[in-house]
Amino acid sequence: LDYDALKRAMAGYEAVFHVAAKVGMWGKYDDFYQINVSGTENILRACRELGIRYLVFTSSPSVVFDGKNSEGKNESLPYPRQYNAFYPQTKALAEKRVMGANSVSLKTVCLRPHLIWGPEDPYLFPGLVEKARAGKLRILGNGTARIDCIYVDNAARAHLQAFAQLQKDPASVEGKTYFISQGAPIPIADFINRLLAAGGLAPVTRHLPAGAVCFAARTIETMYRFLGISAEPPITHFL
Repeated sequence: LDYDALKRAMAGYEAVFHVAAKVGMWGKYDDFYQINVSGTENILRACRELGIRYLVFTSSPSVVFDGKNSEGKNESLPYPRQYNAFYPQTKALAEKRVMGANSVSLKTVCLRPHLIWGPEDPYLFPGLVEKARAGKLRILGNGTARIDCIYVDNAARAHLQAFAQLQKDPASVEGKTYFISQGAPIPIADFINRLLAAGGLAPVTRHLPAGAVCFAARTIETMYRFLGISAEPPITHFL
């Protein structure tokens, strides 16, 4: 959000990988908007003023998530009319700005890596481990819904490949967005339990009815907002 500092850091380069974002299930809309949207606008402005030619933007598959199963779908999925959280809503706004900024002088491409995992993960794995150790982890429904994920090295490689393609043949990728995954979806319960096994933890075997949990999440969110509680609820509708 510090434009002057951002511009100084970007000076002298021909390309930018914009991977920064405010990620979370809960919080104030303005906090997400300032970092995810206004911050992206600052980067686009600096690119234009500095004559930077290429921008690879890290987006998220959640920008097109409408609460329904999207297995087998592709990048033609439209943005939903409503979002269940401010993170995907503001990431979608940022993605639109990046694609709209593509021009003769600035070539842009957006990538949507799904569930990045690997060594030194500060977000997904620690959260699972914490809940598992506290006995608070459950599988919603029967756990057979399939999801895709991507290993961190492959996510990074995809960004480098996108940059290389922008240089080699910009017309083939510029102004477009792509899902990034391993291309091998697995049941959500298997994915969670494999991560827990890697951390030396027992698998999750207890289940809760998904419909009841979704109803509870909506109710809890309403209560938190009504009471002005800033802490993240134990379960959110988006999660």
